[in-house]
Amino acid sequence: MSEQSYKHFGKPRPICESCHALNMECPAYARTITDARVTVTIRFRWNMSDELANPIRILFVEDLQVDADLALHHLKRAGMNCVAQRVDTEAALIAALQAFDPHIILSDFSLPQFDGMSALRIVTQRAPHVPFLFVSGTIGEERAINALRSGAVDYVLKENLARLAPAVQRALAEAAERRKQAENLPPEQGGPSGPEPTRFGDWERKGIAVDF
Repeated sequence: MSEQSYKHFGKPRPICESCHALNMECPAYARTITDARVTVTIRFRWNMSDELANPIRILFVEDLQVDADLALHHLKRAGMNCVAQRVDTEAALIAALQAFDPHIILSDFSLPQFDGMSALRIVTQRAPHVPFLFVSGTIGEERAINALRSGAVDYVLKENLARLAPAVQRALAEAAERRKQAENLPPEQGGPSGPEPTRFGDWERKGIAVDF
């Protein structure tokens, strides 16, 4: 592993010298790191909840059908059972959150009639339990960090779609684990009969470790 690190919410994340993957997306990193939190994340990646044994509903916020098709191809080639829907406007996104009920959202950063940050704000408000990833060719480091701080769980460059399947698997596994932990919380802390937590900020305040 390289001594390089990537600043992610102020915390260093190792980068693999051979594949340049961040965190647990590199198999070598997954084998060598012994930190308990990472070990738990790996375990849940391969033991996902029963609901995800059914097709994973992926909502693309993307103006180019060919880009959505290419991303979906990479996920299916990695063995993921997926169904997808694509939207490229605010109204279509809001409708799809209700009608399609996605497990995960993959969004471009820039669209002709919409933008990824606006999509992230809508999802954070209307479906905070749904993980949101950016898949873009136009997002720079500063904007990527801002997106992560705003609630996105990860970002993948369109030129490096080999990272997409591991990133999606990890996001789904962590979302399933957060739901499981929330079921054991008392209502005043966001339990089953309490208010829905709103992504990483509330989860951290409730004592649940979240480190993307």
